[in-house]
Amino acid sequence: MTPTAVEAAALASIAEADQVIDRLHAANDPLLEEHLYEAWLRKGEALAQLGLHRERVELCDALIAHADAAPAGRALWIAQAFNAKGLAWRAIGEAKPEITAYEEVERRFADASTAEVRTWVAHAAFQRAVVAGSLGGAFAKVDMVRSCEDIVRRYANDAPEATREIVARARIWRGELLADLDYPGASREAFDAVWQDLAHAPEPSVAARVGHARITQAMGLAEAGRRVEEAIPMLDEVLAAYAGDPREAVREVHARAGFLRADMLDDAGEYALALAACDDVLAAHLADELPGVALRACRAMALKTHVLFRLERDDEVPAVRSALIARFSRHTGADIEELMAEVMCRTAYDAEEPEDVLPVCDAFDARFDNSTLTPVRRWVARAGMARGQALRDIDRSEDAAAMFGAVHARFGRHTGETDAALLLTATRGAMAPPACCAGTAATTKRSRCTKRLHRASMRARARRCARKPSTRACRSWPCATSRPMSRRRC
Repeated sequence: MTPTAVEAAALASIAEADQVIDRLHAANDPLLEEHLYEAWLRKGEALAQLGLHRERVELCDALIAHADAAPAGRALWIAQAFNAKGLAWRAIGEAKPEITAYEEVERRFADASTAEVRTWVAHAAFQRAVVAGSLGGAFAKVDMVRSCEDIVRRYANDAPEATREIVARARIWRGELLADLDYPGASREAFDAVWQDLAHAPEPSVAARVGHARITQAMGLAEAGRRVEEAIPMLDEVLAAYAGDPREAVREVHARAGFLRADMLDDAGEYALALAACDDVLAAHLADELPGVALRACRAMALKTHVLFRLERDDEVPAVRSALIARFSRHTGADIEELMAEVMCRTAYDAEEPEDVLPVCDAFDARFDNSTLTPVRRWVARAGMARGQALRDIDRSEDAAAMFGAVHARFGRHTGETDAALLLTATRGAMAPPACCAGTAATTKRSRCTKRLHRASMRARARRCARKPSTRACRSWPCATSRPMSRRRC
């Protein structure tokens, strides 16, 4: 959903909840109170979507006051309200009242026996451990290690899937805290134990949570320089554990592990194996419409173009790019939009002849020209520069100057733009028009004679860039073979 659509849905949810609250608040009918509390909580979630977090705090306080004034038996709603209040304080950036909200849940309901209430008590205890462990010093982290152990001890045998997921998260967080405290051996043992105990949990949310933790562990090993000997085999474990698993949450884990394995093999210089790993991801997940899975398949296809350049199989790249554009043209998620924009812009820069650039830029503008996403707008500016260069190469210097000027006018600092990459592109746009407009018959003749040489030079430069151990895309200027910006938010 677009930001406008999300906002509209949130406003509609608030209006619907207000109708229920107005109708039932004064009714004072115990049989209808469940619907009243549910409407209150739904309204709070919608307020959070709109960024109205203080209003959500006030709403939670109203719910708690109403439930406290009612007869006993409202523990479930009070516990949920305190948890929601804590999350609202987190969004505001106030750690102390957030922790207080979670502690109030534990103070009131630590001895609860009903499974639903115990789930919310466990949730509050875990969230408190996360906040205190993240913001506190070494002593606070040690205390939160013990708190995580207490959560596991108290709730490990509870049956609800939500509670079992919280227990898994507490075990994972304990491992992260131990790493922060510089106990790498104990941290590794904690993560290994979670994987061995829960990798094949019947609850999909638990298995997925553990799978993602294992992937994060592998990424840490790769960053520590143990990519080939430890990180990639760890990803192989994840792929083997979840191969063919039809559960949605687990499919996303499998796709993520597959893409990262290909990415690590590329970083290790094993380009043939990286290409095979990309193909494995695409064979398993290319047709999957689940957003998280589709994103990893899209990234794997973009990475495949990069690896093909590494292997000097440039002639295969256009077909892969065309397939990527055709496959993901219907997806509107921000990350896929960014990758699509990058691929289409690179296609323009890789065109053999300047005449071939213009239709690619036309298709690019039709799809992305009005995008409000900053990463996509970077590529919009670069596509404008590609169009200007193509116009200059086909001797349309006035149109080229106008195009360069339009890039600067749209994305220059005077427009209030703050993104560094956009500003750099816009500055180049400001510098280009004088060179275009100063053309003479001699320079026009030189342009006609040298444009093929220019293209060949650019392709040679691209091949040299492909051999550099780059891990991210060139931010200042599109290079046809620099790595796609695919690792971020992997």
